[in-house]
Amino acid sequence: MRFLVVNDYPARRIAKTLSRVVGVDEPFSAATRYTVSEQKVQSKTKAQTPLTRAFRGINLSLWATYFMGLMVTYLLSGWLPILIMDAGLSIERVASITALFQLGGTVGTLVVGCLVDRWARIRRLPPTSAAPSSSCC
Repeated sequence: MRFLVVNDYPARRIAKTLSRVVGVDEPFSAATRYTVSEQKVQSKTKAQTPLTRAFRGINLSLWATYFMGLMVTYLLSGWLPILIMDAGLSIERVASITALFQLGGTVGTLVVGCLVDRWARIRRLPPTSAAPSSSCC
């Protein structure tokens, strides 16, 4: 929403987007005036905007989070076959389980994304985040 307001998008488009985000059927009034307290970030190109001082901390946090997520995925993909083979399963079974690990993550992400989009976004997010954590216990 901030992007739309800071970049002077029409109030009608902001109202329509806000209605979709909040999940109400009737749109907000197009006559409403939307404001934010921040200034538009000036950079030479749009690609440089995330690297400006205003966004540097947020971007470094996101990059660190994505890196750690990929690291966990690659560590599991590398060590899971070894651990399963040590448990006594055949190489064919190990290959199937490792492939299902990757496939399950992809399918699970798509299914949860569709469910969150279909139903109220805010109410469904905590249970979908807590379910995988509770299954580990």
